[in-house]
Amino acid sequence: MLYKFEQAHQLNEKDGKIAKDTDALLGYMKNVYHFKKMLVTKKLETNHGALFKQTLYPSPAHDIKKRPQLIKPKDNRPTDIYGGYTHEERKYMSLVKVIGKKDNEYRMANVPLLKINKNNDIKEILKSQFSNKKFEIVLPKVLKNQLFSENGALFVIGSKRYKYNANQLVLSDLDMKLLNDLSNNKSIDEVTINQLFKNIVDSTNKYMPLYEIKNLNEVVEKFNNLEFNDKKKTITDFLLATHANPTMSNLKNIGLPYFGRFIRNTGIKLSENANVIYQSPTGLFSRKIKISDF
Repeated sequence: MLYKFEQAHQLNEKDGKIAKDTDALLGYMKNVYHFKKMLVTKKLETNHGALFKQTLYPSPAHDIKKRPQLIKPKDNRPTDIYGGYTHEERKYMSLVKVIGKKDNEYRMANVPLLKINKNNDIKEILKSQFSNKKFEIVLPKVLKNQLFSENGALFVIGSKRYKYNANQLVLSDLDMKLLNDLSNNKSIDEVTINQLFKNIVDSTNKYMPLYEIKNLNEVVEKFNNLEFNDKKKTITDFLLATHANPTMSNLKNIGLPYFGRFIRNTGIKLSENANVIYQSPTGLFSRKIKISDF
C-alpha cells in the first residue's frame, strides 16, 4: 500500500524526498512504517456457546470406529446405550504448575464450559487432565488471546493446545518494494527473488524466535531450486504464516510443513521466566508479571 501511495505522489528523483509540502502525509507514513513495534491488541474472550462439539456418536458397541472415551449427552443417558460426544468445549483456560520429582513445569489446561457451570472448584475440575500428578493452580482464569512473552517471543494463547504469533515481521524498504513489484507481476530476476526470500527468512529467524527455523540453509537452498512461479507462491504463503494471527502454511516444498502452527497436545508448556502481559484496550499501557511471581 505504501508504495502504491508513493507512486501516486510527486517525489524528488535524486534523493527520493517529498517534492511538495502537500505530500507530507507520505513522509509520515514512511516514518510510521519504520517503527519497530506497532501497538496491536486483541479482545480477550470466554466461550459462552455450545457445551460440546456438534457430532453425537453412537455407543461403542455400534460404532465402526474406536473413539476416545465418550461424554454422556445427559446425566441420565449412559454412553454404552445412547452414545455421546468426544469433546467438551472450554469456557477459558487455566495456567497450572505440575509438580515433578526434580523440576516443575507450567502448562495450560482447558476449563470445560459444562463443568464450570456446575462446579466452581477449578482444581477439582482439572484433576482428570492431570491424573496421578500433583499440580497447583497458578492462574485460574486465562482468557483466549491473553498475551505472553517468553525468550524474546510474543504470542497469544488460543486454547490449551494452541498458541499464535503476536509479532509482525518488519522488512526493509527495498524488500517491501520488491514484494510490491512481485504482486504487480513486474519483472524480477532469479538472483533478486532468491535474495529477497533469504532476507525474509533471516529477519524471521532473527526477530521472531517463536518460529525457530533451524535448517535455515537447507530451506534457502530448496527455495532456490524452485520454479519462478512456485517461488512467488512460496513467498506469499511464508509471509501469511508470519502474520500476528492463527494462519499457517504448508511449505513442504522447502522443508517447512505446517509452518506457523504452534501446537502441544498435552497443553502449551511455559517456563517460569515467561511473562503474562496485561494490556489496556489501546495497548498504550501494559504490565508484565513473571509466571514464577504468582
